[in-house]
Parts: sequence; structure tokens; C-alpha cells
Amino acid sequence: MSRIAMHKTKDGKEIPISQMDNDHLINTIKRMHRNMDTGIVVRYGGSSFGECYYDEDMLDGYELAERFGYRDYVEELVKRM
Repeated sequence: MSRIAMHKTKDGKEIPISQMDNDHLINTIKRMHRNMDTGIVVRYGGSSFGECYYDEDMLDGYELAERFGYRDYVEELVKRM
């Protein structure tokens, strides 16, 4: 069984990439391109047994594409052509 590629909107709602309208899909791919060039900072942290932690990672290029499913968006766009 194949997985359904999902997109998370700004308001946190998850929708299948296949249900995104063309403009939204294209704009998402463009944003990913910009972010692949400039990179983004991913921040994460938490606590466990009174110990707190915080860290930051810089993602760009291939790492960013893999983390955010770039291939799924492009494959959907190609299907529609």
C-alpha cells in the first residue's frame, strides 16, 4: 500500500498534496527552491527529568528537500502536466 503524501498548511491543517490547487502547489515548490538556496534554521528543544535542552540545525539543499518531501510536490505537479 502506498503512502499518501501530505501537506501541512500555515494553520496546521494537513491535506493530501493531491488536493492542493495548482497555484498553491507551484508556490510551495517555489518557496522550497528559495529555502534550498538560503537554508532554514530548525529549532527544537524539550525537557526530561528536570533537564532542558535546545538545539538548532541549519538545513539547506538536499537535506531540506528530503526533510520536507520536495519530490512528492514535484511528482504531483508533473502528473498534472
